Formats: sequence, C-alpha cells, structure tokens
Amino acid sequence: MGDIRQPVTGLRKAAWLTSVALLAFGLGGHAMAQTSQPAPPDAKPAAKTDPAKKSDDKATDDKSGGDNPVIVTGEKPLNRIDRQVYDNTKDPDSKTATAADALNKVPGVSADNQGNVTLRGNNVQILINGKPSPLMQGDNRAAALQAMPSSMISSIEVSSNPGSQYGSEGSGGVINLVTRTSGPPGYLANLTGQVMSNGGATLNGFAQYNQGKLSATGFGMLGDQKRNGGFGSSLSQLDSSGHPTRTTQGNGESRSDTHIVLTNGNIDYMLNTQDSLTGQLNYMRIDNASDYTGNSAVYDAAGSNTERYTGVSASHYLSDSTTLGTSWNHKGAKPGETLKVDYRLTRVLTGLTSDTTNTYSLSNIPSNSGPRASGFLSGSAQTTGIFSTDYNTSFGDDQLTTGVQITHDDVKSHSQVTLPYTPGSGTPVTNSALTNAYVYTQTLSAAYVTWQKALGQHWTVLGGVRSETLDFNSTQVQTGTTVHVRYTKLNPSFFATYIISQEAKIRFNYSHRLQRPTPQDLNPSVVYQGSTAVTVGSTSLKPQETDSFEAAYEYGRKDFSWSLRGYHLQSYKVLNPVSSFIADPQNAGNQVVLTTRRNDGTSNQTGVQANFTGVLNKKWRVNATTNVYEVHMVAPNVPGRQSQLTVATQLNLTYTAANKDAWSVRFNDPGRTLTGEGYRLSPVSSALTYSHDLNGSTKLIVAVQEPLRATKSASVRHTSFVDSWNINSQQAPTFYISLSRRFGSGVYAPPKNTPAQPANGPGSGSSVRYGS
Repeated sequence: MGDIRQPVTGLRKAAWLTSVALLAFGLGGHAMAQTSQPAPPDAKPAAKTDPAKKSDDKATDDKSGGDNPVIVTGEKPLNRIDRQVYDNTKDPDSKTATAADALNKVPGVSADNQGNVTLRGNNVQILINGKPSPLMQGDNRAAALQAMPSSMISSIEVSSNPGSQYGSEGSGGVINLVTRTSGPPGYLANLTGQVMSNGGATLNGFAQYNQGKLSATGFGMLGDQKRNGGFGSSLSQLDSSGHPTRTTQGNGESRSDTHIVLTNGNIDYMLNTQDSLTGQLNYMRIDNASDYTGNSAVYDAAGSNTERYTGVSASHYLSDSTTLGTSWNHKGAKPGETLKVDYRLTRVLTGLTSDTTNTYSLSNIPSNSGPRASGFLSGSAQTTGIFSTDYNTSFGDDQLTTGVQITHDDVKSHSQVTLPYTPGSGTPVTNSALTNAYVYTQTLSAAYVTWQKALGQHWTVLGGVRSETLDFNSTQVQTGTTVHVRYTKLNPSFFATYIISQEAKIRFNYSHRLQRPTPQDLNPSVVYQGSTAVTVGSTSLKPQETDSFEAAYEYGRKDFSWSLRGYHLQSYKVLNPVSSFIADPQNAGNQVVLTTRRNDGTSNQTGVQANFTGVLNKKWRVNATTNVYEVHMVAPNVPGRQSQLTVATQLNLTYTAANKDAWSVRFNDPGRTLTGEGYRLSPVSSALTYSHDLNGSTKLIVAVQEPLRATKSASVRHTSFVDSWNINSQQAPTFYISLSRRFGSGVYAPPKNTPAQPANGPGSGSSVRYGS
C-alpha cells in the first residue's frame, strides 16, 4: 500500500511553488498599483440618502468586505464585517459546476467526494441562506453538494471566526451558501446528463419560474454512483515497553454502488411590498450496496503467524430524509429593517444490514475452523423541529441584529449483532452484550444579539453575545439507565475593521466557540463499530471550548484581489478519543479496540493563510491559496506534546478562449492534521475540465478527476497501548462526459428598481430558494 509517512511528493512541491509564485505576483501587483482614496465602503457616510431616490445607484455590498466584493443595485444593505464573501457569479465555471466545485475554489476550503468539508483542516458547519439544512448534514451532504448546481449560488460566505449570531456546530467555522434572490419573468431551466468511466451516471435538473408575485424554484438529481477501491490496515497491541504483543494486518478490495434520488422545491409569494411567504419541501433517498473481499493475518510477539483467514462482506444502507418548512419575511420602514420567522420539520429514517463470512485456514481457537458468519443490523428514526426568528434594524448608522432559535430532536435507534456461527448450522444467536436500543430527546435553546457601529471614517466594530442552553435526556432501553444533561454557555464575539482605502482594509476578530459532544458520545452502552472496534460514551462529557483570534489584511481591485490572514485557535477541555484493548465481545479471538471520548488535553493552532485571485490577460483566471499552520496538542494516552506543521495548497486555473471554450485545472492538497491519538492524511485531489459551447444553449463538458494517480486517505494512531494505520484508496483516474442544456431566454439579474436583499446575519442575505 506504500509508505504513508513519505515526504511531500514532487507534485505537491510543484503546486506549492506555483501557489507561492502567484501570491508573490499578487503582492507585486499591489506594490505597483496607484491607490485612489474614495470614501471607504464601511465608513460612516457623510450624509444620508433616501434609498427610494437612489434605487439605481451602485453600492458595494461588503457583507464581509471579502476577497471579491459583490456589486448590487438598490437600497443600501446592512454591511457585515464578520465574514468573507466570495462572489460565485464571477466564476466562469458556475453554469456547469456543482456546489462542491464552487466550495473547492474558496480559499482554505476542501470538499471531498465523501462530503467532508473542512476549513484550514477543521470541520465546518454548512448553512443555506443562513439556516441549517438536512441536505448538508450526515450522509446527505456528499450527494447534495454534487446535485446542487453552482449556478444557483450567488455568493459563498465564510466565517472562519464565526460571530455570536451563529450556533456552535462546526469547530472550524461556518460556510453559508447564499442563493440567487431573483430571476427574470418567465421560466429558466437547465438539464445536465453525465456518464462516468467507472459505470456511474447522473441526471441533474434545475428550474425557476417567476411571474408577478409568485416565484418557484426547484432542482433534483437521479444518480448512480460507483466507487471501487482498495484498503490496507495494521493494528498492534503494545506492552509497557512499547513493543507489539499481537498484530493484525489486512488488505483487500471494496466496491460501492449508490443510488440517489433528490428533489427540492421552494415557492415564494409576495403578499405585498413588505411581506412574503415561503414554502419549502425537500426529499432525499440514498440506497447504497457495498461489499469487500480481503485477507487478514495475525502475528504474535515473536512475529509468528497464528491466524489467517479470508473475509467476504456485503452491506446495504438505506436513508430517507424529508423536510417541510415555511417562513415569513417582513421588511420594515427603516432601511435594512427586516424580520424573519422560520419553522422547519425534518424526518430522517435510516437502516443498515451487513453480513460477513470469514473462512479460516489457520487459527489457534478451535471454533475458528472453516467458514464462520456473523450479521449486523441497525436502524434509527429522527424527528427534528427548528423554530427561529431573526430581526435586524438600524439606529442611525448603527446596526442591531437579534434572534432566537429552538431546536428539538427526538431520536430512537437500535442495533444488534449475531454471534459467529457456521453457515447452515442453525438459527443465529443475538449477542446481548452488543445489543443497543437508545432513545433520546434534545432541546437546544439559543438567543443572540449583536451591535455594529462605525467609529469615525475608518473604524467599524461589531460586538455580540450568544446564549445556548442544552437540555438532553436519554434512556438505554436494555438497562433502563437514564441520563440528564443541562447547561448554559455564553459565547461572546468581537470584530473590528479599519478601512485604509476603498481597495484595502485591516480586520481584527475574536470569538468564543463550543463543540458539544454528540448524543452518541453520551451513550454509556457498548456500540458495535466492526469486528475490531467498539465505542462507549461517557455521561460526564462537557463541551470543548475554543478561543479564536484572527487578523487580516485585504486588498482588492477590479481584476484581482489578495489577502493575508494570521490566526490562532486555543482549545481546552478538548474532546479527545481514548482507546484501549478489551476482550473480544464476539468470542472470536479478534483484537478489539474500545474508544471513548474524554475532556482531557489542550490544542493550539497557529497559522498564516495567503490568497490571490485575479484575471490575467482577460483569458486566464487564477485562484491560489497557501495555508501554513502548526498545531500543538496534549492528549491522554499519548506521551508528551504532539506537534504538526502543515502546508496546505489550492490552485485553480481557468483559460477561456475567444470562442468561449474553456479549460480549467484544479489541485488541492489539504495536508496532514492531528487527531488526538495520531494524525489523518487527507487525499490530494486534482481535476482537468474542458467545456465547449455547442449552440449557445447546449454545452459539452469533458473532465477527468485524479488524472495522475489514485486518491489515498490515511489515518495513523499511536498511543501508549495502540499502534495502527489504515489506508483507503479510490480507483483513478475517472473520466466524465456531460451534456448541459439550458432552456428559457432569461438571464439572472435583479429586476430593475427592485431593492437588493440585505445581508442581515444568519437568516438573511437572500430569499430562501432551496433546501433551507
């Protein structure tokens, strides 16, 4: 499987050097630029203007004052200084790309095919129009990011240091996908069909209809996604001297076939010039069948082979998710005054069955002879209701944002495992030690308030505080054990921006964040994760707390922008994993690792991120990011202090010819991150894409993902008792051929004399168009 501790490859070095060179070019371009001194966009205006009389004037919507300012027309929006905004409409690939493609072009963001999205190596929460969406949670996220058209996204807001108006989900920050707010009268639709060299195929559709007071938007996907790959693993139990006493090694091949059905629709109706109603419905079904074949061998302390077998496994996973929602939006008399009331109800049903047969050719356990089978099944039913209100108003040039959100979860889950048996010998027996029925309810009540104020002509500050109260109750059905957890936490935040000129600004940010333990982390029962792994929760877990600091310099002109950000995250009460070996609950002689989580240890991350985005010679568009950060971590079961220096790079190049043909190259190396018991090596990804306009409404797209090699992800665990590594690889390269057909004669644009929607915090930025 190769050496996973190998140094940076030549490909990574080339990408890193290219990024540095492009960033240097951006710095040099700034040094040569002649900077004008108009009134800064975030500064206090000299005089107020009646927005009704200036509805056609252009204004910079500096929701974040991000790397790419968004130009809007109409009423002056409420500018926010707590996020960076990236204008997706300027991306030439947006008409044919997906939401996942758009995210991979955002500085510091990495989105892989499994739905994992990270910012600077940390997990993030993804919102749609400022609200959590079931499309962006759990197993749904990977499919939704591939199904969602990039053309529906107006801008991507990145809060690497989220303020008080955001919840505590996502330890690394918040990414908000803001959808387009309006379209031309009539209809607009797009249909894309795609086939892949690995046998997969997808059909994506998008439609929008606007007439008078009514606006309807929907998109959907039918997909058959196939993945073939390989895996390798090693698990060693260590003695007090650090020497292995027993080691299990394995390797094999895996196949996966996933069928996806996704539909999503919104209807907006304008009651009058101040009020509108929105209805939302989405449904997603994921049906996955996977199997693997592998060989395993066990060795004793002397290196002698004591056990050898071949394993064959087949599993079936099914998930159904349905969401109904409604919201009322009211526009007040003051500029930027809005009230939004939103309610959504989500029902998620999941089920998993798996059957494994190990055929032993060598074993020192008498029962391990010939084929031995075992089965696993689990299921869950979750109902989630979310009610929220968000109110925004202004007092002169000051801005007030306040709101509440109540989230209630009601969950029932169960799982069971059968003891190993000889196929055909009788009825399988359920293992009572690994039978788990878990029921819980969880209510999270939150309220926040923020105040933004301009100080003179150059400074703008924003301060806020958020209160979160968690009330959690659970019952372990087999034992009758009940757990009640209740606590209240306050999360303050502060932001300050200094305007140097219309092109340049400096930012200073601080926020206090929580990472709460998951409900499963609080489950005191033994939960089966596989033949060599189980987990046990702890009812005493408390939230992990993080203080986050950031300082940034940003410079942007019409054709290019660049930024330099320094940041520091200091975490304590860290939710670290703690692993140890236990006797095999299946009585099959397997090496079994029990993992629980504990509030033990600290983590400090300090880094610098540089980004350059620009258009060169009107044909080349480049986006290059280099993120260098160092993490120091103290964790239980790991002697001393762990340290890791990571260099992460992103490079996106697009060339557009005179005939509108376009070639693009994407490269993303997230680097290595610490996990508390070791580290994780995320896969390096790359893609080449060519698009050709056939007749103005039909486009041909040819792409290849991972053209140079198979993608590999690896995890390494090394503690005082456990030494292990796992490698997973996906077959590559994969070729894609797509045809995209556009219907309707309209183009996206705000209707004339229609005020633009303001960016008013977590519930705003646009009318909700889908999946919110």
